[in-house]
Amino acid sequence: MIYDTIVVGAGPAGSSAARRCAQLGLSTLLLDQAIFPRDKLCGGALSEQAISYLDFELPAGITERDVYGARVHFGASCIEIRKPYRVAVTVSRTNFDHLLLKKAEEAGAKTLEGRRVSALHCSHGWVEVVAGGDRYCGRIVIGADGFHSVVARYVRRKHSKD
Repeated sequence: MIYDTIVVGAGPAGSSAARRCAQLGLSTLLLDQAIFPRDKLCGGALSEQAISYLDFELPAGITERDVYGARVHFGASCIEIRKPYRVAVTVSRTNFDHLLLKKAEEAGAKTLEGRRVSALHCSHGWVEVVAGGDRYCGRIVIGADGFHSVVARYVRRKHSKD
């Protein structure tokens, strides 16, 4: 099968992209090297603006704290800003990312967990994605696989050490 879209990486960006592609009627495959729910050490905060873009309510238990301001320390300096209204919420990335993966599945995206992408092979009109020893073909590949992106190695130069 040749998918319309293959999304590599099921974090917030990848799961959201896969969900939107599936909602638009595209056959969509979402690949991630982890098995969800998975631990994610990266911090989780959603601004009110980001929440406004969601087309679903965040279920009870996803948000951990309401945020009304921030305090930033830099050397001997400190800046604090407080608002009378909520500006953000904090979330557990483990729970939030799992929710977004499930939302992508509900929209029709096929998800395959525990599949580490190791290579891409481009041809005329499609891309072959090698993951976990298997091969998947897609017309478009979306790279949402983070800082050490395998997909990025195929579409841009390496970052310089500078």
